[in-house]
Amino acid sequence: MLCGDQEVAAAIDQTFKNSLAETLTETEQAFQLSFVSMTEAIVVAIEIVSFLVIFIILSILMFSLLAGQNLWVSIVGRVALVPIIAALAYELLRFGARYRHHWWIRWLYLPGIWLQAITTKQPDDRMIEVAIASMREALAANGEEAPAGSLDPARRPIPTRVAEEPAGSATDQAS
Repeated sequence: MLCGDQEVAAAIDQTFKNSLAETLTETEQAFQLSFVSMTEAIVVAIEIVSFLVIFIILSILMFSLLAGQNLWVSIVGRVALVPIIAALAYELLRFGARYRHHWWIRWLYLPGIWLQAITTKQPDDRMIEVAIASMREALAANGEEAPAGSLDPARRPIPTRVAEEPAGSATDQAS
């Protein structure tokens, strides 16, 4: 027997069955669990960023060897070197992961870490206040309340700038 949420989901799925807008609804708990399972995708994205940094550095070094060659040698050389550089970057990434406990390996991989640090900074207090206020508004839109003891930051109106009139304008001349 289905509970209330599952009955509604089954009715929605049945309504849109075999249509262009076919659905597969899920419970809130299933949605949250699928969201948690996306953390692996985040790890993969971080690894891709590290790979790309290594690939770009190797590309600059390897393609500089082709400087001064005629156009066809340069083009064919670049096309031929791309898979070699990609394979080398992959192996260097694996090597770095295997020997990351050595200080000199960590030093070599710092550019990738710096690039990751750009997108993964800790939020400051103002960012957290905005997130909390947004969550409160989203909960209110659903007719829910924030858990007891949650921080309720003071809301400040967004400042608006009024255009100042230049000296000697029509309002000054009228008075």
